[in-house]
Amino acid sequence: MGCAGVVPVLIADFVAHVASDGITVSWRVSGHVETAQLRLVGIARGSEWKVPFEIGAGGGFSAVDQRGLVMLSSGRDANLAYVLQMATGSGWRMLYRQEVAAGELPTVPALALMAIPNPFNPMTTIRFDLPVAGQAQLSIYDLAGRLVRVLVEGERPAGSHEAVWDGRDQSGRAMASGSYLARLVAGGKVEAVRMGLVR
Repeated sequence: MGCAGVVPVLIADFVAHVASDGITVSWRVSGHVETAQLRLVGIARGSEWKVPFEIGAGGGFSAVDQRGLVMLSSGRDANLAYVLQMATGSGWRMLYRQEVAAGELPTVPALALMAIPNPFNPMTTIRFDLPVAGQAQLSIYDLAGRLVRVLVEGERPAGSHEAVWDGRDQSGRAMASGSYLARLVAGGKVEAVRMGLVR
């Protein structure tokens, strides 16, 4: 980890800790500072986002950032940093910067993608596990690589999920008997399972 403080006297114990449910960022401030005067920003791969935080019972500040974990998980070359800023008369001034290395990622379990029953007629339930919350896309492809249907797309919480495919394409037309792939993209990982449709 690397740290650089512009006004180090104001900030103490600024820590970014990688966990399976997100990146926990915490710090303490010496002196009286209003919450509205502070802003926590995540920076990775040319993107910036504001990270909501709260004040704990002991007066410390903390935040759990799931987006940062997704960005960090998207590649071992990812560079992630958190910048704590303070409002001044001329804009936002950096108080502290904390970098998080991709090597600190916890071991992420597999997405555990499966289809039950398989082969199937007329429908199958596709089950998958998400180790962390984030964007997930579950799509059906034919063996030529053509997209047949998107079953899941968007933000999903961590945990077990399932979606039902009724053997139809995006427009509702019944697909012919044959082999198809259910492909899941989530948390920087891609997994696929082959399914047999029997009419």
